[in-house]
Amino acid sequence: MAKTDPNKSKIPPIIINHNESGQIIMGAEDTDVVRKRDIGVYASKADSRLRLFRDGGFELHSSRDENKENGSMGSQIIQNCDNAPLHIISQGDIRVSCAGTFSVDASRIVLKSNAANETGINIDAESDIRIQAGRDFLVTADNITHDAKERVLSHSEGWTILIGQVIRLHEPMTKICPAFMREYIDGQIKNLKG
Repeated sequence: MAKTDPNKSKIPPIIINHNESGQIIMGAEDTDVVRKRDIGVYASKADSRLRLFRDGGFELHSSRDENKENGSMGSQIIQNCDNAPLHIISQGDIRVSCAGTFSVDASRIVLKSNAANETGINIDAESDIRIQAGRDFLVTADNITHDAKERVLSHSEGWTILIGQVIRLHEPMTKICPAFMREYIDGQIKNLKG
């Protein structure tokens, strides 16, 4: 007597097919795939699909119809309710990858990290980082460190003001720097040396 797969559905799938526009399939996949689909909505020509997986996840996939000239219209999520939020909530990581420009346009942008004992926000760039503010640029922290491998240039068309309980300019090439101050400065910058 042949063994039956206990995970295989005993109910045949329900397939709604439209020859011009695609199909809807309700029923678990019986093929050997990593994630079994419970429900699938498929477009007719382009590889566009919505799949609801048995493990609770989903996949929303779009692609271009190679037979059409204007096949790069893209996809959209539109929220047209005034003052109503659009939430994306994840108990794990959120990763966004794109081959072109990643743009965010809003009246107010807030980035907040709840990591208490580690680096909360990292910005890594292979080339330049440019910040332009129409008015003020304010950085507040317990400690602030600027580290440059070549030079630090500070320019102002108006005043440049340094305010501190103690202000010390350190130039290590001369012999006038006290040894204890050199040791202190080396200790402060030791983690910056790659």
